Amino acid sequence: MGGSNEPNDRDAGKRSNLETGSVAPSVTRLFVYGTLRPELKDVSGCRLIQKSRSLGLGWVTGKLYDRGEYPVAVPASASRFRVWGEVLEIGSDPALWRQLDVYEDYDRRCLQRSHFLRKVVEVAMNDSRKIPAQIYWYRFSVAGLEAIPGGNYFDFLLNNDRADSFRYFR
Repeated sequence: MGGSNEPNDRDAGKRSNLETGSVAPSVTRLFVYGTLRPELKDVSGCRLIQKSRSLGLGWVTGKLYDRGEYPVAVPASASRFRVWGEVLEIGSDPALWRQLDVYEDYDRRCLQRSHFLRKVVEVAMNDSRKIPAQIYWYRFSVAGLEAIPGGNYFDFLLNNDRADSFRYFR
């Protein structure tokens, strides 16, 4: 996830209001809304999810922002704000979840160093089911970041001439 847009020491006092805590280890699904989406060209992300199985598309209540190389999502209290993505069945392999945590810059042992927090959310699936999945929420302030209209990273890439980010189109 690296890049020149990483939070720095001056961001340390600008944490979001996201609560800390652990995730339910029994939830083996991951809601992906950005560079881990299978359709994108992120090679390291593809390696991490190559054995996953898509359970379908859906949304969570939240807001999506552009950080340049990747999007970030933060929870929202109003359900009219949605982050669109895909639910992947990842499995329960602790080594894979640790690799995903490193990719997403989440360290459950030292949350102060983490840029994201992994939490369980309810995903509203396109087929009307609601299922639990884990998500990586951004934990810094989003002040100054561009909001992604409609909460859909794919649409944002297409509307901003960044279609070369796709491995293929659906």
